[in-house]
Amino acid sequence: TIKSEDWTPNKFGGVFDGNGKTIDNLVIEKDGPAAFFSKLESATVKNLTFGEGCSFISTGKWAGIKDAIFAASLAADARGVITLNKVVNKGKVLAPAAAAGGSSANYLGGICASFDATGTVTDCENYGEVSFLAVPDGSVYCGGIFGETKSQVNLVGCKNHATVQFNGTNTNNK
Repeated sequence: TIKSEDWTPNKFGGVFDGNGKTIDNLVIEKDGPAAFFSKLESATVKNLTFGEGCSFISTGKWAGIKDAIFAASLAADARGVITLNKVVNKGKVLAPAAAAGGSSANYLGGICASFDATGTVTDCENYGEVSFLAVPDGSVYCGGIFGETKSQVNLVGCKNHATVQFNGTNTNNK
């Protein structure tokens, strides 16, 4: 089990083939981007599963990047041309009630928190709970596959099997 406030997810561009393997018991609990990668930039990720023992928990905002909460299994942010194929999340994605959120927007998604990219996303599935329980000043974008999409993306055969919830007291939720 990896649990670290010092986890620093890196940017990734290129091809990442998980070869059908599962990453399990990875627990990322920290302020800032709680995800395997902080950013995908013009990347392809395929054949990768995050197991039930994984948790991606944002306890506070990502300073300097919109001052927002970002949490997801694969990536906090995706930009450029992105291809995802058979990426599966079974872990939890959370922003607990005590998380210090941003004033502009906040993002939680089973696979990617914010997807500001074009491309094709095929046969990706989320089985892990996605829960935004914090009450930030800004909007909350929360979803099973992506918290938010800003660009045109072609979704093929993608499914969310899990509960997606957010704190109902925030009137800016999306």
